[in-house]
This record gives sequence, structure tokens and C-alpha cells, in this order.
Amino acid sequence: MGSALSKAKPPTVKPRDNQRVLAASEHVEPIRKVLVKLGEKIQGQVLLAPNGKDESEASEAYHTQRERTFYLNDANYPSAIVLVETAEDVAETIQAVQAIIADDGSEKYKLCIAGGCHSNYCMVEQSITMDLQLLASVTVDTDAKTIAIGGGAKIGQAHYALKGTGLGFATGTNPDTGVSGLTMAGGAGYLGGQAGYGCDTVVQAKVVLPSGELVTATDDNDHKDLLRAVRGGGGNFGVVVEWTFKLYDVSSAIGGTVVHMAPTVASLRKVLTNYAAILENDMPDQAGSICACPAGAPVFVNVATVIGDDAKNVKSYQKIPFLAKMSSLGAWFRVSNNLGPKDYIDEITVLLEPIQQRTHGVAIGAMVYSFDEQMREAIVHFTRVEYPKSKKVRPTIICACLSGEMRRNDGSRSSLRHRKAQAWILVESAWEPDATEEEKDSIKVWAKRVKAKIMELGGEDGPHNFCDTDGRRIKFFTDEQRDFLSMAKTKYDPTNLLSLNKNIISHSE
Repeated sequence: MGSALSKAKPPTVKPRDNQRVLAASEHVEPIRKVLVKLGEKIQGQVLLAPNGKDESEASEAYHTQRERTFYLNDANYPSAIVLVETAEDVAETIQAVQAIIADDGSEKYKLCIAGGCHSNYCMVEQSITMDLQLLASVTVDTDAKTIAIGGGAKIGQAHYALKGTGLGFATGTNPDTGVSGLTMAGGAGYLGGQAGYGCDTVVQAKVVLPSGELVTATDDNDHKDLLRAVRGGGGNFGVVVEWTFKLYDVSSAIGGTVVHMAPTVASLRKVLTNYAAILENDMPDQAGSICACPAGAPVFVNVATVIGDDAKNVKSYQKIPFLAKMSSLGAWFRVSNNLGPKDYIDEITVLLEPIQQRTHGVAIGAMVYSFDEQMREAIVHFTRVEYPKSKKVRPTIICACLSGEMRRNDGSRSSLRHRKAQAWILVESAWEPDATEEEKDSIKVWAKRVKAKIMELGGEDGPHNFCDTDGRRIKFFTDEQRDFLSMAKTKYDPTNLLSLNKNIISHSE
């Protein structure tokens, strides 16, 4: 059996709720012996919900695991957390849970899969949570230009393994995000324009099926339908224990963060108008941009990059039209500008760290097909006019631009609907630990109003499962994709064991 992970917990994590702990403990009691036996069979470890105020080492190990969710207030109370170390552990856990469900004969017990824990769906209340955190091996093949990544690894762990190689893989922008969850939802990032979404660059997936069988899925074998399904179809079909991605040349990279002073409605409107024109007319495939409009703050923050041949041997960002224009958007003035040649792994991939720290909050998002005047005006309104004024809350609208191969790819080998979307807008609602319930409610209402306006203007729910209040039931697949995924679900998970991540069956209800 493996040992528990570090007992250190974030100092501002939400206080523990002893009633919920006790409820989880009572929920697991009828199957306690089965799970203890499972813990004796696997290389990993089974952590059971403790009894109330239990302060034992086992209790602390349980709380340490459940409290690792990205949003500190999302630390729910599973009945049990199974820390798996191998694909065999995954299979043993699946078979144990299948037996528990069969013996119980009800829907009382659910299996939840936790990867990077960037979503509160990773630690579902009173579930049996299989935590993949220890399945985090990373193997780089510089000759084949591929990277094999364990199903529980985070983006930052994969980037660390790529240091010094001059290679990178298409994935998201937050090092704390789990590779599996993001890939199953698409995965937009700095290399998206030239490579597509992260899921588009997957060449192989090793998957433990609900039957307990370990299979390898590629585009050319009998499980090519499974590979297409996990490219955007969520965790419906099996537990991915290893992904293999293509690698891309990132040895030449120029980028950075430009902070523009735009405190007024008129100044932000001008900045966004110029920004949209650049995206439409001057954005090459090797370019990327993510911007943030903090509500009530006087600035517009823009992260812009060019990675690949377009940046080769270029010493100044001003030699690249896209970056030169992004550095001068017509704001009152530039507060700061660190655009320039950078190491992709050490400097580019961490550019967004200042706005990607763990916090108390919630995020909701939408895909938009046009960054037109009405959409821009909505962003101006909700960041310069209508927003919560308390200093205990931090409302922000973030826009990740989607371009190049992300929009050109026909999606025939994936399950992503939003191929023509121009941007993914994330409405971030963060608050201080000592914010009042009234203050929390004010920013949540603000976020819902922002999203409602975006949807009114043609936005659609996106595939990112951590961005929506009930990602398990959102109908974001096309009819063809839904039909395909339903067939794949029937083939690979006929009993619907995996039901807590955008459950395919729910789309037909």
C-alpha cells in the first residue's frame, strides 16, 4: 500500500463541515469492509471519510486529498477516496465499485474520477472517488516527437519534463490543470492556432474500461471510436491512464503581457474595438492571445504570443505585426509591457500565473462566434458600469481567442462542437475568505447576468466541464456527435458506471 500525500493544506481552505463529514462516513459504513479489502489489494491507498471530528492521521490524509480542488470552496466530501498508483489499481477499483453497486441494487453509490481536481465535479459529495493523482508519469520521446502523460498528471508536470527539449504540446494555459480533464473537454492554449485543440493532437490513449479491461485506442485500431469519444466527450467511456500527444517545435517564442490603462467606458471600448480588428485581420496561426478585463479596475490585461518559425531569429516583438499592434491598442497609456523573446516552457507557459492562483470562487463560461460590437459592449458594461463594488470580491471577464487550426479542423475525429467559435469567454467570480454571504451572492448574480447576456448575443455553453453549474446535463453536442457518443457509451459503458462528468445518457432525457 502507498503512503498518504503531504498533509499540508491551503491556509484559507473552507472550514471543515463536521455534519457533512459524518454524513459521508455514514454513507460509506455499509461498504466499509469492501473498501478496506480493496485497499489491501491495490498498490495505492483507500481513504475513508472519518467519523465526525476524528483527527487521526488517516482523517488528515482524507481531508488533504479532498481539499486539493482548485477552487477552495469546492472541497466536497466523498465517502471514500481511492488513491490509485497503477492501471491495475484502476481496474481493481472499478470492479470493486461495480460489485458494490450490484449488491446494493440502487443508485446510492456513484463512482467519481478525480484528475487534476480543477473542477468540483472531481470530488462529488458522498461518492467513491478514484483519485488519479499518483498516475503522473511523463515520458518524452524527442525522436518520435511525442509525449506520454499519465492520466493524473497536471499540465505543469508535463511542461517540466519538456524543459530544454525545444518541444511543447498543445494544451491549456494553467499549469495546475489536469491533462485528462482538459483533453476530454478540448484543450485550448498557446499552440492552438497551429496545432488545434489539445484533443486533436492525441495519437494514443490507454483506457481502463468499465469492464476492467485495459485497451489502447488509436485512430487506426479497433478502438478508434473510443479515441474519438474521449477527444471532447468527457469521462463517459473509461478511465484514461495514459495519453500520448504530438510535440511541436517551440524553440522560437516571443510574447509577454501588456497592461493597458483603460479606466473609462470610452477607453475600454476603443481598446476592445482595436483588439477585435487585430484578431480578425492580423492574427497568424502561430499567434495566441488571452485578455482579461478586471471589473472596476482601470486596466485591460493582454497576454500575446507568437511561437514557431514566425518568431525564429526575431529579436524584437516590433518586427512581428501582430505583436506590434497588440502592444498599442489605443489606451490612455501602457502600464507595463514585457513582450520579447522568451523560453516557451520557463516563461511563456507561466504568463497567466498571476490570474490563475487557487482561490475561493466559481467560474462559468461560454463559447462565442463573434467578437462583434454588441459582444464588446457587453464586456464594457459589465466591467465598467454594472459589477459588485465590494473590495472583498474580484469579478473578471477573461477572453481566450480561438484561431487557426482550432477553427479549421472539421472535428471528424473528435467530439467538439464549437469548431467555428472565435473565443471562449470565462466569467471569473472570486472572493476573499472573509467575504459575507451577501458579497458572495452579489458576485454570483453578476456572473450569471454576464453569461445570460453573452448567451442572448449568440454565445453557447462550452465543453469545459468546470465552467458550468451543471456540466453533466448541458447539451453542447451536435445531433451527429450525440448519436455517435450514445453508441460509444452503449458499447463501452452499458451500465452507465461513469455518470458524473457530462453524462451522455442525460442528453437523451
